[in-house]
Amino acid sequence: MRDQKPVSASPLFRWTIFLVLLGAVSTWSIRSTLVHAKRMKPAATSAAAFSTLQPGARATAVVQLDKVSGESLTGTLLQRESDTVYRRTVSDTNLVSAILTPKTAVVMGKAEDILPGAIVQISGVLDTNHALQADQVVILTGYVNVTQGPM
Repeated sequence: MRDQKPVSASPLFRWTIFLVLLGAVSTWSIRSTLVHAKRMKPAATSAAAFSTLQPGARATAVVQLDKVSGESLTGTLLQRESDTVYRRTVSDTNLVSAILTPKTAVVMGKAEDILPGAIVQISGVLDTNHALQADQVVILTGYVNVTQGPM
């Protein structure tokens, strides 16, 4: 009688197990990447809500920068029309000030992209001067369009 090897020792069985595991890991990786990308949509606080926020509140604002002076940023709050279109309105309540800190992370660009005219999403905590202490700046220039108009 021939001595038979167990099925688990055959190369076909090993390749099948390897391919099944590779498929499972790939599926998990793709799914988690898509879930993360879905959460990366620009999110912004409206002008009305932003003006009423208290110091210490977290806020996210999509801003077109008007002035960049060292670590200090000043810009106009943009109103979201869609994922890729924002509207610039002229109003004193739409001005946003932000302060970059050593811990500020720059996403989808680099610090050199933070200049007048740039479109950025700033996330942080409001200080007592109603300026955002930025912990993250996402460069949106080139990804979103800005239209002019009243709101």
